[in-house]
Amino acid sequence: MEDIYSGIIIYLIGYSGVGKSAISKEIVKLTGIKNIDQGLVFDLIYKIVNKSEKVKQRSTKHVSSIWLIMLDAILDICRMHQSFVITDQLFQENEMHKKLYEKVESIASKRGSIFVPVKIECKKEVIIERHASPERQLELKSISRVEALKNCTENMLIDVRHPNLITIDVSKLSAKESAIEIVERIEQYLY
Repeated sequence: MEDIYSGIIIYLIGYSGVGKSAISKEIVKLTGIKNIDQGLVFDLIYKIVNKSEKVKQRSTKHVSSIWLIMLDAILDICRMHQSFVITDQLFQENEMHKKLYEKVESIASKRGSIFVPVKIECKKEVIIERHASPERQLELKSISRVEALKNCTENMLIDVRHPNLITIDVSKLSAKESAIEIVERIEQYLY
């Protein structure tokens, strides 16, 4: 299945709770490409220490370091035709987030991959509701409605300017419906 989707890097960007992880899993089912979820990095740290707000704040530099190593591995180790869907929450005012975006874009360019940033939008009340889902807790993610509201009112997502940018509002879509729409729009770049 991955052959048709060879050499693509899909970068799902959105607030915590919009459904990036669920959408990326559905994209994997539809395309067979590899999934690199930001939650993987947090899982590594949270499985070593007890998760708390204090640990979360102190772990940020380590998370960024691990994330950069994983991205370097895509460039240095993975086959050039391999495709990936990457999830991340990137804020405009955070310099490290801008560097991460630029790094992913640069890796796609160096690999000769089709780079497709996908900005996932969602109504605040839907984000807050999704943020509190039990599935998030099972994945060691925050389920605080207060944190979700604070996150999407105090931070602005990174300003993405790329010719392949896809913007999708998932407020009324399931993860599967969102993934289908994203894949169909990506297929336009393939033919």
